[in-house]
Amino acid sequence: MTDQLYIASGKRAIQLTLPRTLMGYRNLTASAVDAPLEINASVLWQDARPPIFMLSTDVLYVTDAMKHAVMQALAKRNLVNETTQEDHFFWGATHNHHAPACDENKPGLGTFDAEFTDTVLRETIDLLSDLLTGEKVGVRMYFGTQQLSFSTNRRRRVFFENMFQRQMRVYPNLTGPADHTAYAFAFKDASDTIRSSFVFYGCHTVSYFDRTRITADYPGVIRESLRTKLTNPDLPVLFFQGLSGNVNPRKFKQGIAHLRNPVDILNRLLFGPTFAQFDKKRYQDWAEGLARSVSDLVTSDMMKPLAPDVAVDAQKVPLETFLAPLPVPQDFKITRLQLSAQTAIYGFGAEVFAEYKTLLENLRPDETIIPATCIGDTFGYLPMERHIPEGGYEVERFQEPFSINDAKFISSPDETVKRLVDKFCP
Repeated sequence: MTDQLYIASGKRAIQLTLPRTLMGYRNLTASAVDAPLEINASVLWQDARPPIFMLSTDVLYVTDAMKHAVMQALAKRNLVNETTQEDHFFWGATHNHHAPACDENKPGLGTFDAEFTDTVLRETIDLLSDLLTGEKVGVRMYFGTQQLSFSTNRRRRVFFENMFQRQMRVYPNLTGPADHTAYAFAFKDASDTIRSSFVFYGCHTVSYFDRTRITADYPGVIRESLRTKLTNPDLPVLFFQGLSGNVNPRKFKQGIAHLRNPVDILNRLLFGPTFAQFDKKRYQDWAEGLARSVSDLVTSDMMKPLAPDVAVDAQKVPLETFLAPLPVPQDFKITRLQLSAQTAIYGFGAEVFAEYKTLLENLRPDETIIPATCIGDTFGYLPMERHIPEGGYEVERFQEPFSINDAKFISSPDETVKRLVDKFCP
């Protein structure tokens, strides 16, 4: 076996006409594009192993049906063969709320946009075709992490409707669990030039100040910051959403003059400020601060070399193992993408609570784990068993917009995760 890793990387802007209906904000109409939506991709080769396709797209969700369409198109062009399996495509959505819908199974979150989805598929197929037929470059792989402070837990029991009743609501919980770690990979060629970078951060992509505009939100700001720092406007930067199921940006209402309801005043006095939409300046300060931190990490000596050992495995169970009844059968899948002997990305088809980081680390104590969510088909939220009695949107109210209606958690989701992770090779 050789340790040499090869990569081919590229990016495409997604062209679209306006106006367009957004998915993330329940059919709000976008009348302008403030920042382009992108597809960023890298193909990794090592030895005679099948290539690994890494894809990051600025939409709320991608689907396994999209993955199948891309695989079929590449097979028709004789660019992949029978050794390339579905699990070799690690396709993540940045969980961008400012894009049209690519998932036709969640109309409650936004009307499916077939034309936009076809554009995403066409651009993805063409981009991967270019990478598979173009130059692949030998690279060295580097990995680093940094603790940041741009997000907060978003679940808190506060008074609701009256002063005698508390419920779990979307409300800042500054002491609640959140994965504040930014994870980054950099792939450098023989001249020490970064040819591609992967970035992971767990924070809902709901920071942009205008909900009626198309934008890549803060992942786009991270990309542009890194491209500027490296003076390479074409650098592929793949952003993957981390453990953000119960995590939001730190964006709060200032002062108390706006409060009129006695319950809101009580909550403010007891639990601190509520979430609020950023204005333009506060968004820019927040997003640019996050982007600078990530760019500084990727280009710093905190990035340490890793010996590549690329492998992929996936485990799945029927979603009804822990969430039922469902209108149509679905699977829940975890993909383990190993990049070195002790470093692996764990990709979930769900919006996963931050507490799963500790669970994964306890299950695999000898492994550096990078969590990624919204990978392929995403059914909804993945809380832990202890969250289910608490209720809240992510436990008992997300089902209707996600089109799984009467489904309830019927067993421990974390026990299912443990069983799936235990099946991965040590």
